[in-house]
Amino acid sequence: MKIEAFKDYDKFTELCKEVLGITVTTIPDIIIVAKTDNGNIAAFLSGYISYDNSFYIQYAGVLPEYQKKGLTRSYFTAMLDKDITYITIVENTHIVMMKLLLAMKFIPFGCRHSTDNNFYIEWIRRAKNG
Repeated sequence: MKIEAFKDYDKFTELCKEVLGITVTTIPDIIIVAKTDNGNIAAFLSGYISYDNSFYIQYAGVLPEYQKKGLTRSYFTAMLDKDITYITIVENTHIVMMKLLLAMKFIPFGCRHSTDNNFYIEWIRRAKNG
């Protein structure tokens, strides 16, 4: 797999609809994709870097045919090895993701009420260099 920056916003919104079942109305600052050796997109991750060099993840998804191959863990590990001080992700219903976050030593540190009338758990992990 090759991980690279991605700028095709139309394709990104299609991926979010296909994999996450959501309609994206705002484009994140950073989009990263994992591509197979033949150039197919296998996974995506997007978000923004905040003032304290933390990475806030807005959307992350793995296409069904590439799931359960460790791509999400690879993304997070690569980011934690960079100059990122924290990774923050908000999650409340995806049990597999919450188990992964716990396994990777993320901790729940807050709760947020959103405009869709749901409560979300904020998870955070300090990077090795942070």
